[in-house]
Amino acid sequence: MRSKWRDFGISILYFLNAVGGQVLVGAIIGIVGGIIIAVKHAINNPTEEVPMDLILEFVTKATTWMIIISAGFSLLIYLLVFKIAKKSFIAGTGLVKGKGLYLIFSIILGITLNFIISGIINITDIQRFFPEHQKISELLVGETSLIVTFLAVVITAPFFEEIVFRGLILGQMKKSFPIIVAVIIQSLLFGLYHFNVLQGMYAFILGIAAGVVCLWGDSLWNAILLHLSFNGTSLIIGQLFKDKDMTTIYYLITISLSLCAAIFVFILFYQRKEQRACS
Repeated sequence: MRSKWRDFGISILYFLNAVGGQVLVGAIIGIVGGIIIAVKHAINNPTEEVPMDLILEFVTKATTWMIIISAGFSLLIYLLVFKIAKKSFIAGTGLVKGKGLYLIFSIILGITLNFIISGIINITDIQRFFPEHQKISELLVGETSLIVTFLAVVITAPFFEEIVFRGLILGQMKKSFPIIVAVIIQSLLFGLYHFNVLQGMYAFILGIAAGVVCLWGDSLWNAILLHLSFNGTSLIIGQLFKDKDMTTIYYLITISLSLCAAIFVFILFYQRKEQRACS
């Protein structure tokens, strides 16, 4: 029991470091942005108060930079912890070489999950109940530099978040908790990390899938590629099909990718069965 509480506590500390990095960087950007806006406003409109909307808009537009900077800051803390403990960060997070078929399957699964989740969101129009989600999505796709968005959403976020949740937290939790419990807990924390109800819900599903491919393929790279392909698909679709009805396309692509994923599952299952029989 003591080891379970210890592993859970360490996992929470890993989680809080990631959240703390976001909060700290967000606060610094908010303060700096607020000062800049206040000075400009005082020069142009000396008799009027500074509208809070301008500061909030500045912080929102800086979201992509916040993702990149906070990830770098928190990652340095993790590296420092491992260095002090004299442990290998690569081995400790599972950043070992992945197997070809598992990596390909992870990419296909990430794209498939994106189409399934995006299709459900579009068909049910559930995002009308979560206007903040729609606002952030439109900001990332339309108002921010595409290169910066790509670096933040497709490269930085998947790499950093998988290290934290599947590499560190799942790796720590599975030491003393049943695998299913460990996967669910890290997925719940992954959902909470996004500070957005709708995004948190599908992040939980993504967290489950990433945890499974990470454990099944014995490499964190499976989870990273799944996450990368999931986020990358959103960005590509957002750029190519703005203001277009995607319902039919979602159906066709989802069915096709689901069949591909099913075939890969069968191949991987058969391959593992053959390996066990030989051993």
